[in-house]
Amino acid sequence: MDMLHRARLGTEKTPQWIWLSPNEVPRGFVRSDHCRYNELKELMPGSAARFPELPPDSYILGTTEAVRLDVVDACVRSQLIVRPLREYFTGI
Repeated sequence: MDMLHRARLGTEKTPQWIWLSPNEVPRGFVRSDHCRYNELKELMPGSAARFPELPPDSYILGTTEAVRLDVVDACVRSQLIVRPLREYFTGI
């Protein structure tokens, strides 16, 4: 299960970024280079939603500020549903 995809935009001098990750991630994730990886990797098998409030199969999209409006506009033109994460939560 790939957890994070990123794309570099902008220029060498002024790079901009887009990050895309699924809301559904491995439970109890531990990095393979962690000193206790073999001990910990199977303690919590399966997957879980990072944000249970989101619809199933949601993805988290992040960008650097300079490209955010262009990225959101491109998503809308592609008929993707794009909403700020804060809209899914109350009381924040």
